[in-house]
Amino acid sequence: MPAVPRPRAGKTRTPTVVVPKNQRPGARGHAAPARSETAAGPEAPPPLSLALAGTPALDSRSLNEALQQFLAATRGDKAAVQRSQQAWERLLEQQPGNPLLLSYLGTTLTLKGRDAWAPWTKLQAVEDGLAQIDKALQLLRPEHERQQVLGSALALQVRANAAQTFLALSGMFKRQERGERLLKELLNHPA
Repeated sequence: MPAVPRPRAGKTRTPTVVVPKNQRPGARGHAAPARSETAAGPEAPPPLSLALAGTPALDSRSLNEALQQFLAATRGDKAAVQRSQQAWERLLEQQPGNPLLLSYLGTTLTLKGRDAWAPWTKLQAVEDGLAQIDKALQLLRPEHERQQVLGSALALQVRANAAQTFLALSGMFKRQERGERLLKELLNHPA
């Protein structure tokens, strides 16, 4: 297996979002989502629903809004970073222990660090984001391997989000090795 490229020290890359193959427009058995013009861009994400056992389902409209803001933030829209953070925090008020929501909030906070001006603010935002992602990974349980979100297991989504974020960070955060391990786990996963 080829080695995963490592970012150069001091460089921060924007994480990307992985959309499962069966959820991509044009995939077999999947109708392409309707396109709509939004502040985040011309493409709307597919509908998303999420409910953990024993908790009420989250409003799919709120989830889609949070995801749209997140995607805009990953594309460099600095105003969307704040809106994304607020959206994930509102959703976490409804489901405080939801690992997927925590992972998205964590990645959003690292994006906040990317856009911060002062070095101490950058560092604090990234560390806060990493703490949320670590918490999300710790909260994963066997049932999250079976719970489907956007066509793949919730646990896979959390690990993919963590791996992408870890690999996008500067080497000073010492997360590349863990990101590579998570990526290898994802690539070797039977799903």
